[in-house]
Amino acid sequence: MTTPDIPLLDIEQWREGTPEQRSQVAARMDEALGQSGFLLISNHGISPSLRDTIRAQARSFFALPAERKQPYATRVAGRGWIPPGGEANAFYGEVADPERADLKESLTIGREFATGDPETDEKWFTPNVWPVECPGLRDRCEVFTGQVRELYYDLLRMCATALDLDDEDFFVSHVRNERAADLQHQPVPAADGHRGAQGRAVPGRPAHRLGHPDDLGPPARLRRPAGAEPRRHLG
Repeated sequence: MTTPDIPLLDIEQWREGTPEQRSQVAARMDEALGQSGFLLISNHGISPSLRDTIRAQARSFFALPAERKQPYATRVAGRGWIPPGGEANAFYGEVADPERADLKESLTIGREFATGDPETDEKWFTPNVWPVECPGLRDRCEVFTGQVRELYYDLLRMCATALDLDDEDFFVSHVRNERAADLQHQPVPAADGHRGAQGRAVPGRPAHRLGHPDDLGPPARLRRPAGAEPRRHLG
């Protein structure tokens, strides 16, 4: 089996480096994304203590009984709680099967601005939903997502450099997208089978979380690639 190509890139070489260093970092990122679909970033400036506090509050939310979380429930692509079995994207590219739904549950938050198009805003930019059981989560998430968004902007510009495109044109074309942040709980799969729609057990069927990233969207930022698989290089 070929070891996935997952390099560690120092973002400071992009932010503070010479034009040659910036081109080298962008080229290395392009190579990794064309192979495994993953890369690691160092010196990004995102606060570890802030991240850990958010994770602790997210764990406390996911530990609540389902009936306590139900008032925050939302559809896929909405803002709020998506319960276990609420998504079926583990086999991206296939027709979603609710009985093979993802084990994970999510608390989805997103950018709060309006495009001016009522239909788009209603679908993609609805107000965030903050659990009252987690005081302080909103303020911490807003600081954290602001820091991550700056990293995202750097990655977009790196993509433009790697593709030999005008970085500002490329940046502007992506900066007002509908990308959201998911706080997720991905339980260890049960040894005796799969949990399907709404967490129902399906004996004899394999448990799963998420498949390899096969979509062609902007970069996704993960604390670590838990629950997602590097794409196998097919040559």
